[in-house]
Amino acid sequence: MTMTLNPNDCTNCRFTRFGNVSILLINLLIPCWLSQKCINTYASINRIIHNVRCGTGNRNPEWLSNILREYVLQMEHLKLRFSCNNFFDINLKSFGGMVLTIITYSIILIQFKLKDLVEAKPKSLTKAH
Repeated sequence: MTMTLNPNDCTNCRFTRFGNVSILLINLLIPCWLSQKCINTYASINRIIHNVRCGTGNRNPEWLSNILREYVLQMEHLKLRFSCNNFFDINLKSFGGMVLTIITYSIILIQFKLKDLVEAKPKSLTKAH
């Protein structure tokens, strides 16, 4: 006989909860991962533009070099951000913060539940005598 935190808990409920939590975390991970991928691609465009060569030889025309240089400078100063109405950024860093917050609150709730179990055991022992 195994002891569970909830004696009325069915055996499949634990697996269902784990599945639900996994789906919720994946739903958070996918948009954060895709936005981070877009941000990384946007950051690498400067390098690609810097290596653009057209025409014959390795030199670009002067006007094209100036335009490309100006465009790269503009892109360096404009950072790509995905946000929820400017409330928080959507990227992998915010996903990590969300996961750590969820884990922290879960640990706190487990500690409260264990405290209640420890306090309930002496009461049940005194009733048995």
